[in-house]
Amino acid sequence: MNKRLLYPILLIFPLLIGSVAFAPQTPRAAPLPAPALSITGQTHVSVHGTLWEAERPTQFSVFRRYAWGTRAQAKVASRPWIHIPMVYPTYIDMLPQKLVSVEFCAKSSDGALARPVRMELWDLEFKVAQKAIAWPADNLYHCQTYTFGSPVWFDEIGLSVLLKFDNTTDTINLYKAWIAVQP
Repeated sequence: MNKRLLYPILLIFPLLIGSVAFAPQTPRAAPLPAPALSITGQTHVSVHGTLWEAERPTQFSVFRRYAWGTRAQAKVASRPWIHIPMVYPTYIDMLPQKLVSVEFCAKSSDGALARPVRMELWDLEFKVAQKAIAWPADNLYHCQTYTFGSPVWFDEIGLSVLLKFDNTTDTINLYKAWIAVQP
């Protein structure tokens, strides 16, 4: 083969392979909404899904971090708690930042059999908010949000999520969590 033709092909080939290898594996329920950046002075901060921690790691046969987040699979049908620390800028430019909302995203291999069922927010050791979760019975990416009626200032904020596994074969992929704050 002519070297003038071979070299450009060799340069383009990895780009073609890379675009196929990194294509999305499954569709999302809907396009992700853009953050509400039109609200003047609101700041959004996210944490990566590799920060999830199991309260009792022995309850899981799989609790593994990947580049995209964490995969969880239970050893037995159970209801284990998981936790993620939130980066909360308590002050920006000397102005106290009040928490507007907290959100996390996940995907279940079967939302009818493995799903998040409750989220709780903690300031220090005090529970400041909680929400029951109605999770769709599908295998798509979904986010759950807790929005405060009016923004509130805290010392710190942590997010806890109760998972429910009805079997030992289905998994839950845990992705980002984020907060919105404003002065």
